[in-house]
Amino acid sequence: MDLLDSTPRQIYLLQRLGLPIPTFGHVPLVLDAAGAKISKSTQFLDKIDTALPLPFGGGDLFRVLEFLRQAPPPELNGPRRGQVGVTGAPADELLRWALLNFDPAAIPLDNAAMDMPG
Repeated sequence: MDLLDSTPRQIYLLQRLGLPIPTFGHVPLVLDAAGAKISKSTQFLDKIDTALPLPFGGGDLFRVLEFLRQAPPPELNGPRRGQVGVTGAPADELLRWALLNFDPAAIPLDNAAMDMPG
């Protein structure tokens, strides 16, 4: 959404270069509680474990799908047997669901706050 204003310039440049104009899609910005943009932010880098980027299993991805109003089935967010402290389906299972069910028309148009785990 923060690049929406530059889209006309990109289209103009593509036209001048004789290149095809892609279909653009703009998604809302994810904001913290104070209204600051979280995406591309360094304020949360220390909270990311590169060995386990989704520390709560698919629960993190489930929250993102909900944020984008994709309505993942609730059973993909429940506790998993044998995975102490991990909630939700494995990320690869959620990604498979998202690939089959993702609806760009459902994505909200407004920026919104998303609670970040402590």
